[in-house]
Amino acid sequence: AIASTLGLGALAIFYFDNNLQSFVISFVGISLATAAFQALSKAAAGEDRPGFLANFSLAFRRILFLSLFLSFLLLIFKEPIVGLLLGSGKFSPQAIQLTASALGLFAVSIFAQAEIPLLSRAFFALQEAVRPTAIAVLSMLLNVVLSFGLVRWLTVDPRPREAVSSFLGNLNPDLPGFALLGLPLAFSLAMIFQFSLLWFFLRKKIKSFQKNGI
Repeated sequence: AIASTLGLGALAIFYFDNNLQSFVISFVGISLATAAFQALSKAAAGEDRPGFLANFSLAFRRILFLSLFLSFLLLIFKEPIVGLLLGSGKFSPQAIQLTASALGLFAVSIFAQAEIPLLSRAFFALQEAVRPTAIAVLSMLLNVVLSFGLVRWLTVDPRPREAVSSFLGNLNPDLPGFALLGLPLAFSLAMIFQFSLLWFFLRKKIKSFQKNGI
């Protein structure tokens, strides 16, 4: 809804980048989390805490490694990827640059987005559904608030535009539609927030987790 207020081009950029990074999340996070869920449920039902931790730790490490690797690739090669996919269409060079920058901001939280399905399924295996659902709703609300706030901030203040520009490789902060980047930035911050809360409460729920247990 917010993207639509920034123009049709902004809406197309947002949905393209969101769909592209969602493919990565599905490929890594959801597939591995689904594969681990049966083992987690079986261990939890049998009160096999070491088995639960072993299966969770293995899946967590695999997802983290793959998601960090893929997010690094997207962040480094964002412009060639977007140029290859959109360069022959009606996207202008400026739109391609803006799309690549938005993809880079989405990539920042791919590790968190990929781990969220596993963390949620760990709660479900432990017969706890309320907490991950409440955290998801809270994160969604945070995303909405941050989206409005960051888009507004990037519109009126040159300082955050310069900071975002430097992070993305000296993107022109006066590029038309630059404020659109507040949307993927807000989304990434909300996803990292959701991951952090899930991780914190899961560690509390499983008392035998040690500091170096995972």
